[in-house]
Amino acid sequence: MSEGWVRKIGAYFDEAAPRYASDMESVFGPLAHGLIDLGNLQAGELVIDIGTGTGAAVRAVQKITSHIIGLDISKQMLEQARTGTTAPLARCDTHELPIQDNSVDVVIAAFALNSTDPTIALAEVHRILRPQGRLLVQEWDAEDPISEIVSDTFASYAVDDPPDHLAAFRTQMGMHLPWDDVESIDELVGLLKKENFRILEEKRETPTIPFGNVRQFLAYKLAWPTRTRELEVMPSDLRALCLSDLLENMESFAETNGNLLWKPNVFRIIAEA
Repeated sequence: MSEGWVRKIGAYFDEAAPRYASDMESVFGPLAHGLIDLGNLQAGELVIDIGTGTGAAVRAVQKITSHIIGLDISKQMLEQARTGTTAPLARCDTHELPIQDNSVDVVIAAFALNSTDPTIALAEVHRILRPQGRLLVQEWDAEDPISEIVSDTFASYAVDDPPDHLAAFRTQMGMHLPWDDVESIDELVGLLKKENFRILEEKRETPTIPFGNVRQFLAYKLAWPTRTRELEVMPSDLRALCLSDLLENMESFAETNGNLLWKPNVFRIIAEA
């Protein structure tokens, strides 16, 4: 991945950071715990969390071992993480990890590889892991039905003639990235094997993420810059109609008590160096 794209990814997550803890942590916290439980971490192991975001995985790992370091390309994400943990945190590019060879017991990559050139990132991870060190990977699988409805509904309200800044942003978000070539868990497993990892476990999961109500779920879905920027340029009446339509569509998925149980599709892989 070019240096320019790395900067743009950092800028994207810088923009998302202010709403991450309030609107997104309820999703990434439980998912991080699920991956860590699968990874069977041990007290005393040295763990690196790449793409740490606001530190959900770091905080979960600290309950097992105090030897945990969080790394991220986004300065603002790290600022958010520092409010919730005393663990060491550092800003760096996953393609060039500032860590010695064969020095780490476990690397966690929870929704981190999708912002990288995975071939380069996996080679770096393999370099820093000790022999028999473990890599814990979690990524999104196929879009779930509720998310598809949100995506389709939101897209139907996108303005046809965007201002220049939004048009440029759409172009940036639509550019092809190396991760786009990884179309399945099987292809990622193939990349891991190519980098001399041994697969210990691979599985598709559909965890349940509870939201107190539909509005909390929509707050998560609408917190990403790809959607906040679109909402900002909509005329006020169109924006109100979009939000009303989204809310109405989501109400049909609510439980009788008002909760919404989201079941995203993810895949998890445990690999050994």
